[in-house]
Amino acid sequence: MVGLTPFISLTVASSLASLVPTAYASSAPFERRSLTASPSDVNGKTFSYIVVGGGTAGLTVATRLSEDATKTVVVLEAGDPHLNEPQILVPAEVGSVYGNPAYDWLYNSVPQTHAGGVVVNMTRGKVLGGTSALNAMIWDRSAEFEYNNIAQLGNSGWNWSSLQPYFKKPENFTHPDPAFAQKFNLTFNDATRGHSGPIQTTFPNAIPGSELTLEPAGLSLGLKIIADPMGGQTKGVWRSTSSIDPVHRTRSYSANSYFVPNQGRSNLVVLTGAQVSKINWATNSTSGGLTASGVSFLSNGTTFTVSASREVILSASTIGNPQILELSGVGSKSVLSKVGINSTIDLPGVGENMQEHIFTTQSYAVKTGVETLDPLLFNQSFFLQQEGLFAATPATGDLGYTATGVTFLGLSSLFNNTASNSLLSSLDSQLKGTTRTKGQVQQQSIQVQSVRRQDSSVVEVLAEGVHTTPDQADPNTGYISFLTLLQQPFSRGSTHISSANVLDHPTIDPNYFSIDFDLTVLTTVAKFVRTTLTKTPAYANVITAEQFPGPSVNTDDEWTAWVKANFKTQGHTTGTCSMMPQANGGVVDPNLKVYGTKNLRIVDLSVMPQQFSGHPQALVYAIAEKGADVIKAANK
Repeated sequence: MVGLTPFISLTVASSLASLVPTAYASSAPFERRSLTASPSDVNGKTFSYIVVGGGTAGLTVATRLSEDATKTVVVLEAGDPHLNEPQILVPAEVGSVYGNPAYDWLYNSVPQTHAGGVVVNMTRGKVLGGTSALNAMIWDRSAEFEYNNIAQLGNSGWNWSSLQPYFKKPENFTHPDPAFAQKFNLTFNDATRGHSGPIQTTFPNAIPGSELTLEPAGLSLGLKIIADPMGGQTKGVWRSTSSIDPVHRTRSYSANSYFVPNQGRSNLVVLTGAQVSKINWATNSTSGGLTASGVSFLSNGTTFTVSASREVILSASTIGNPQILELSGVGSKSVLSKVGINSTIDLPGVGENMQEHIFTTQSYAVKTGVETLDPLLFNQSFFLQQEGLFAATPATGDLGYTATGVTFLGLSSLFNNTASNSLLSSLDSQLKGTTRTKGQVQQQSIQVQSVRRQDSSVVEVLAEGVHTTPDQADPNTGYISFLTLLQQPFSRGSTHISSANVLDHPTIDPNYFSIDFDLTVLTTVAKFVRTTLTKTPAYANVITAEQFPGPSVNTDDEWTAWVKANFKTQGHTTGTCSMMPQANGGVVDPNLKVYGTKNLRIVDLSVMPQQFSGHPQALVYAIAEKGADVIKAANK
């Protein structure tokens, strides 16, 4: 998820509410059969499986587990349904609900010590579908070697080849229009795509002409055009697909693609407005670990309980999972003792090893006549025209826009050999002087080897034909914005409970820029956009002036200060319930089972011990699909 400025003002976009449900109804109309009318329908009951969190992974797991009619599944989601809402479904509305407590958890970091004390907003979806309802819909994969790195950390069965079936299983890819594909270099390989899964993917059919600069700019810099980015090679320039319906051009996500088509299953119950407060443990647990007997949850201020005869599955996010574990007595004794919680399982890795993609954004004004999306923001007649196009079947027009143009760069694009070697030498020295777990030493050693590879990407540059920076845009001007995104962060942070009350947000400290490499790379790529990328003939021919950050940012110190003051989180947090050996700081084993338990698993991005380049949406679905198969096999 990229924290973009909303493309459309909410005042203008409110008119979309009348057209989106109608346009989308033909795909899967929403009925309230499986959303329980009252928590009393769940309270005191026993289900085969309890899934905590009805987000990207949670609804995927629950839907797959309910394929077995002999098993019952209940999903407990803290947020509300928000199905068929334009703020979620219309692609160009991405970002419009960020900061809205009806959709967003409103997490914030503590003041960041290495970033001048800034507090960073960490948007997470508090809605049925989780962050798949809020993200930028980008559907891609990372480089092949990055998945193989996970296996090297002691995780047999988690590598590129073993994950391929699970990358394909969620996806239903639709070819773009041939003429449109040729114009915008939309290439693909059917052999690496899924064609029968629940999540609809395709290329957007609205790309502004300003983004035609992507490939020629990359070629002038000596970069490779990647024809099949889903095939394991991602360094270079390419066009991304998105999780959107190919007919209605609306968001395809876990709620409307996994759950809604299967809501009629009598063995699948989804309860919204239910925040899990702790895991309950069986008092008769024997050797081999504790048994999770069920969970307690809050709904409208009242506490309820529900029991599990088979397993409890946490899919409550990289921030939510550690909170629930620690409230249940699972975590570091020192953390638990500070808030008066008795230790049930001493597992110091809970909430540690947090890693995140972060980014900055620059904007540049373009010549009159260069097509951008900016008229959507300021020209109501143009907006109404686009609204009509989007309401048609099939839908067309700029409201169906999603970001496609990406450039992934290695160290060699940003630093000469001397500077690169010096940077890596400094990194090695700083890492050796940092207190780390055994697992972090191992993963960062692998990470250093990875960034040295010729096929490794350390940053992403995402180009968009619209103004997205915090400065004031000129309503009569078009813009190109460049998001520069750190892909291989070495900084490690944490998230831990702040009290014994589930309603109190945890203390989140991503520890951004604690390792100098991250700040150096993010600052260097920001300067690269100004001094190199925008000076290529393709961009120089359309850009008239730099809008943001502008001439006040020029020296190295000014660039560093600007990055610290303006960076944002990408919402790709991982690592807080890492899949590694317990002795190395791990929380779950390769079967996703929490150490010290018999039947508690974690299935979402929090289990990935190391950050990946790119956007994790497809990976989260793959984790969930694989996790569902693991759980099914253990409960035949």
